[in-house]
Amino acid sequence: MTMDADVLALIEDGVTRFSRERYSREQWRSYSQETDGYCLSVWREMADLGWFGLVMPDSDDEKAPLANLLPLFVGAGAALWREPLLGILGESSSLLLAARKTGDDEGLLEALVEGRARPAFADREANPVSRDGVLSTVATFNSGRYQLTGEKSCVPAACSGTVLIVSARIVSSGEPAAFLVSVDEPGVSLNAYRTLDDRGAATVRLENASARLLVSGDSALKSARLRGGALAAVEAASLMRSVVEATADHLRQRRQFGRTLSSFQVLQHRLVDMYLNYRESLALAHRLVDACDRDETDLARKALLVRVQVAAASRFVTQQAIQLHGGMGMTDELPIGDYYKRVLMLESLYGSADWALSRLAA
Repeated sequence: MTMDADVLALIEDGVTRFSRERYSREQWRSYSQETDGYCLSVWREMADLGWFGLVMPDSDDEKAPLANLLPLFVGAGAALWREPLLGILGESSSLLLAARKTGDDEGLLEALVEGRARPAFADREANPVSRDGVLSTVATFNSGRYQLTGEKSCVPAACSGTVLIVSARIVSSGEPAAFLVSVDEPGVSLNAYRTLDDRGAATVRLENASARLLVSGDSALKSARLRGGALAAVEAASLMRSVVEATADHLRQRRQFGRTLSSFQVLQHRLVDMYLNYRESLALAHRLVDACDRDETDLARKALLVRVQVAAASRFVTQQAIQLHGGMGMTDELPIGDYYKRVLMLESLYGSADWALSRLAA
C-alpha cells in the first residue's frame, strides 16, 4: 500500500536535510575517492534511517509500491547522490522480492534493507542480443548446479557489491532467469573503471561461474527493468529541477550592460522552456510510477514514451544551463557540468531518446 502523502512529504523533508548535511560540494568530491565513487558510511546511514525499508511490501501477498521510493530518488537527482540506488533499490530489490515469495532470496532482501547487502544488477549484455531480446549470457546445468558464461557491460558498483544478480538464458529451456553469483566466485572477473559521471562500474566476465537460480521467467526481469527505468525518470526530473533553479539564481545575480541577465527577455524565454521541459518530465515520470504500481497494460510502451520525453528534456535543460552559465558552466566549482554528465550516464544505462524512438517504431 502506498504511504500517506503527508508521510512521504516528511520523508522528503528528511532527505532534503540529509543532502544539506552530507552532500556539500566538498563532500561530493571526497566521496569520489572511495571504491565505486560512493561512501559506504553514507550508505549505512541511509539504511539506519530506515529508507531502504521502503522497498518492502506490507505483506507477502503485495508488491512494494514504487511511489514509496519517490522521496529517495527526488533527493538523489536533486543533490547528485553517488550511491547506486537505481540498481539496488530499483532492479535488484524487484528480483529479490519476486524470489522472496518462494523463499529463494536467501535473506538478501532483509540484508539489503539493513544496509549489509549491496546486490549489483548485471543485465546489460556486452555482446549483441538478438532482435527479439534473447540474452547472450547463458546458464547451463551441470552436476547439480548452474554455470554461467557470458559478459555483462557497465555494471554499476560491481566492485563494492556483496553479490551479483545476473540475467542469463537457461540453455535447456531457453527461458530467461536471474541468478545469484558471488563476486569472488572462480570464473568471475571484473574489469573496473570510472564512468563519465565519475562513479564506479565494471565489465563482468563469466566463464563457467557457479550460480544459484534466484527467479526464472521473463516477467520478473521485465518488471525489474521497468522499475529501474521509472525510478531513473524520477531522478532525471529532480535533477532538472535543481539545474533550472541554479540557472535562475545565476541569471538573477550576474550583470551585463548594467542589468541583471534575468532582465533580458530572450533569456527569460529560454529559462521558461527549461522549466516547462522539467515540469512535463516530472508529470510523466510520476505517471509511469503510478502505472507500474497499478500494473497497467502496455507498460513497456508507456515506459519508452516517457524515456523519449525525459531523455530529450534532460539533455535540453542541462545543455541550456551550461550555455547560460557561460564559461563557468563546465568548471569544477559549479555542479552544472556534473548534472549534464549524469544525464548522459542515465542515457547510457536506460536509453537515449533516439533509442527509445527506434524501439517504438520497431
